[in-house]
Amino acid sequence: MISGIFSRPIVWGYANARAKAMRPALLGAPAIASMLEAKDAEGIIATLERTDYREDLTTFALRFGGEELIELATGRNFARAAATLLKVCPKQGRPILFAILSRFDVQSLKAVILAKKLGKEFATVEPYLVPAGSISLAELQEIYNQDGLGAMIERIRATEFGRQYASAHMLSPSEVQKISSQGIFEQDAIEQLVGSLESYYYVAAGYKLKSAEPDSVAIRSLLSSEADGKNVLTIMRCKKSGMDATGTRKYLVPGGKIIKSELESMLSASTVDEVAERVAAKFGLQEALDAYKKDSRLTHFEIAFEQSVSRQSVRALHRSVLSVGALAGMLFLKEEEINNIRKIARGTALGMGKEEIREMLVVAR
Repeated sequence: MISGIFSRPIVWGYANARAKAMRPALLGAPAIASMLEAKDAEGIIATLERTDYREDLTTFALRFGGEELIELATGRNFARAAATLLKVCPKQGRPILFAILSRFDVQSLKAVILAKKLGKEFATVEPYLVPAGSISLAELQEIYNQDGLGAMIERIRATEFGRQYASAHMLSPSEVQKISSQGIFEQDAIEQLVGSLESYYYVAAGYKLKSAEPDSVAIRSLLSSEADGKNVLTIMRCKKSGMDATGTRKYLVPGGKIIKSELESMLSASTVDEVAERVAAKFGLQEALDAYKKDSRLTHFEIAFEQSVSRQSVRALHRSVLSVGALAGMLFLKEEEINNIRKIARGTALGMGKEEIREMLVVAR
């Protein structure tokens, strides 16, 4: 016991110091205000060039511009930050960081599979990939190079991510065999594979976070809240589009705190407004409900859930010391930052006013 107590400062001291040293590089209020004042994407880029994003903007500036350049540069900047935290993280904490970052593996795999189906070259999709998880760009290209969905699945299973995905049995052996036997890209097979990948993120994250590391419970709670937000918004969007409960269920993900009967109650609701009332009552989102009643925009609930998770992360992790929580907290703050930059860029491109864009931002430091 004494040995463990005294070893934590040695094991975690440097990693926590590096995570803390990264915080000053996060964009402050002046940079956010400057981007909100920008008239176009070039004005936003001018602000970002005076920050840590300069290197990433330079990487893509010869091939891309405007909002697209901002999208690509922020993704690669996040990947660089994640790589730094993984490099300094002690061995016992790396599975937790990889669990958090596995969502980017899922996003990259979805992009590669879709590009292959549409007949796009890997070179055209590669800049849009965010290699922040365990699957490298080289591995993603090897997956892309396979002939047919079945071969791509086999190559995915050869990666570290894929080995763990396979061990989680997200697809039954018969389902894997059925998909793997198809040399072409059937839409139903793709949807089934993509759905299993998205579900795996929440299942795997929950499993890997059942560790003895301090803060693992808090991080697991954060991801459960993310799953709840995703499921609630999925139900509302599907109901708004006219999709029935059976069709909606296949898009729900596991790992949330909402019990099955409550989800079924939302699925069986007659209208989106009815779901909105229940969601507002359950999660204390009256302000989002009031705004929704004025314009019927579901983004009010989306932003409310994002802000709730962000506040949770700050409360749970900002005081973490000598644990993986400090590194995880930095990841959450960095992801919040790139999402805010992208919202400003998209809002500006759409001609939205700065106050309207500001309401979309998630700032809970």
